[in-house]
Amino acid sequence: MILNGYIEKFFGLLTGLCGRIYSLFGSLIPLKGAFTPEKKRILVFVMGGFVSLFLLIMIASLFLRQANTGSTASQRAAHSIPVEELFYPNEPDFAPVYLLEREPRQFWSFEDISPYWRSPGNPDFWRGEVKTAIDLLMEGVP
Repeated sequence: MILNGYIEKFFGLLTGLCGRIYSLFGSLIPLKGAFTPEKKRILVFVMGGFVSLFLLIMIASLFLRQANTGSTASQRAAHSIPVEELFYPNEPDFAPVYLLEREPRQFWSFEDISPYWRSPGNPDFWRGEVKTAIDLLMEGVP
């Protein structure tokens, strides 16, 4: 019920707006008897010419865009980051050859072993070694 009143007001405003537009521009557009068959034919040919010109421009722009796309793809390839810089190389499938500088010893003296050997019998020493190693590793952790 209330909606009908709003619809009537809307159409009343629309009719008034159309009447004002026609009163302003109506003298520029004579509608009665303006289009004779000869003028209609000319109008159809002119509109057909505009449409065909528009289509030619669109087709030409598509061909130019495809031609430019090929050149920009090669430019993008020239400026792209190589795959070798983004990914680690694959690991080799073979073990590298290890060349010994000298023959391995059959017998080690105490003087030869002393820089590398720590007695496992002193647990306080090993706790200190492990603590310093862990502290050194944890310094690098953010």
